[in-house]
Parts: sequence; C-alpha cells; structure tokens
Amino acid sequence: MRKYAFICTLVALSLLLGTSAWSGGRLNFMLVNLTGQDIVDAKICPTYFPKYESENLLKKPLDSHSRIYIGPNYYGEQKYWNIALKWANGHEHTFTRLGLTRYNTYTVYSTPQGVKIRQSYEPSAARYEFGPDAPSYMGAQPEVSVNVSAPEKIDSAAAKVPVAGVEPGKAAAAATPRSLSFADNATVPANALAMKTTVERTRAGKTNTVLPSENFKAGDQVRFVFSPNQDGHVYWVSRDDDGQYKVLFPNPQNVADNAVTRNKEYMVPAAQPLQFGDKSGMDTVMAILSPKPVPGLDKAVKLESEGKLDEASKLIADVISSHEQMLPEMVLEEEDIEDVNEQSQLADGETYFIGTYDLRHE
Repeated sequence: MRKYAFICTLVALSLLLGTSAWSGGRLNFMLVNLTGQDIVDAKICPTYFPKYESENLLKKPLDSHSRIYIGPNYYGEQKYWNIALKWANGHEHTFTRLGLTRYNTYTVYSTPQGVKIRQSYEPSAARYEFGPDAPSYMGAQPEVSVNVSAPEKIDSAAAKVPVAGVEPGKAAAAATPRSLSFADNATVPANALAMKTTVERTRAGKTNTVLPSENFKAGDQVRFVFSPNQDGHVYWVSRDDDGQYKVLFPNPQNVADNAVTRNKEYMVPAAQPLQFGDKSGMDTVMAILSPKPVPGLDKAVKLESEGKLDEASKLIADVISSHEQMLPEMVLEEEDIEDVNEQSQLADGETYFIGTYDLRHE
C-alpha cells in the first residue's frame, strides 16, 4: 500500500485552524477536468497552513473530460482549502480559498483569461463510499487516509461551463471589462437565485474593485457592489467574532425599501463605507436575496431601530440556521471571474439565497 505524507495531525489541525462559520465536514470532493490537457499532479492543503500540503493524489494523469473522486477521511473546522494542479504541458496553478466542506464538485476549465474553477454542491454528486477496488492511501498519521477513485469519463455536452479550447498556460487575451450583468450568463439556471458581487476598496486614497477573497489591510475602506439575477428583496448582515449579527442593509436607522431589480447594480453601505481597524481577523458579511420579504429579517431590522440588538441578532441567526439546514438538499455554485464573485442556488420560489463573504484583513 502506497504511503502518503499528508503532513498534519488531527489534533494539531484542530488547534491551529480554529472554528469556521460552517460546521466541519468531510472533505470528499469530485475534481472535474475540462481544460483540454491532462492533469498530472493534484494536491490539497489548508489555505492558511500550506505547509500541510498533501503529496500528489493522482495515481495516473486525469484526462481531459474526466473526473476523479478524492476522499480524505479527515473531518475538521477549516473552512478554506487550496487545490494545486499541474498539467501535462508543465503549467501549474493553485486555486486558493476553496470551501471543501461546503461544495463537493470542482470543475476546472480553460478560458482566454486562464484556467478557472467552478465550485458547486449537488446532492446527486455526493459520495461517501468507494468501490471495492479503490485504493486507500495512508497519511503520515495513523488515523488520516486518502481514498481516490478510478477516473470516470464525462459527457462534454453535459458540462455546465464553456470549454474555450485554450491550453493551460498559453498566452491569455486581454481581460474583459467587469460586468455584474446576468443578461448573457447561460450557466445560471432560470430557476436559480444568484448574485454577482465585487468589492470597492479604497486604500491610501486610491479606489479599485477586488474580489471579496482579497487580503485586506488595516485602514482599508470597503463597499459591496452587487447585482441580482432576479427581482426580489435583499438584506445584508454582518457577523462578528462573538457570533453577533448586525443589519447593514436596510439601514435600521433610516429604513429604506429593500426591493431590488434584476441586473441593476447596488452598493452597500451606500453612505459610509466599512473600514477595517488595526486588529487582524476575519469579518463575515452575508447577503440574503429572496423573491419576497423575509418576515424574520424585517422584524430584526425593526428591533435594531429600537435598540434591541440581542433580539435582532437571534432572529437573524435563526434565519441563517434554517438556511444551513437546507444546504444538503440544495444545488449551490460559486465562481470568481476577474474581480467578480458569482454565487447561485437553485430555488423553488419560496426559499431564499444567502451569499457569504469572508473578508480577511491584517
């Protein structure tokens, strides 16, 4: 049996990585290759502890238009992981801050702007067992192992992402202008709720737009610029390190209409931007998009306007918790294109969508 040096211990990781907004889960995932080139090397590691990188998890190259199932038996609270890939033509790319406990499919594809990855969670793709012939690789610690399935061919016609036919590592075309419009987006189903979001960051008097996953610095001022794919109602809330929620929009002190229109851009906060202090950490902001008003959130806005912050926080927490309980039944997708983050969720006209943005600052 081949040995894998997955350089970590369960205890050390638990202590070092801390807790996450999402409950810890198994890191099983499907890696899908649509790049047109074989992937010859695949490694994973915690985003903030890259020295714990695994060895190559591919027994043989992963052909284009194939997928492989990778299942570490490690359960943990680390929210973000890296997947480092190398192609047969020598090109290498590391995708960072991937939510392996939230998503179960990672589709890699090529565009004129370079290789991209789409994160998704689909109940139909969830697996917890391997075939009797699947190899099991032991890690450096007795209780850590990595199972890897045999590669499976997939139907290219069923792929949800465009295949541009550009080899990984080839010269890229000029970046396209930022767009928050869903008008020409064929990858978001008609029955999904989705948001495109970018962050307007002001640093040392200079303003530009960046991904929410950007590493921010003390003194940075930020606003969220977003666009929904459907008409509805939107709420923005923040959560501090103590788990207390606060409404960012609509403003409890100046309650405004929170109805939004498809493909129209909005900014939150509209007036005073958020500013990071000197203390490093992670601030979590959530956007809730619903086809109709959410009574619990409307009541929370009212309670905050009355100064009843603890009661408002509990109501918001209840809304978030009820959504998390539905996650195993949902189809979720997330992707970063240039400086725009896109998140989507299949909806039935009654459920709401929650986009989560963790802002890391030093």
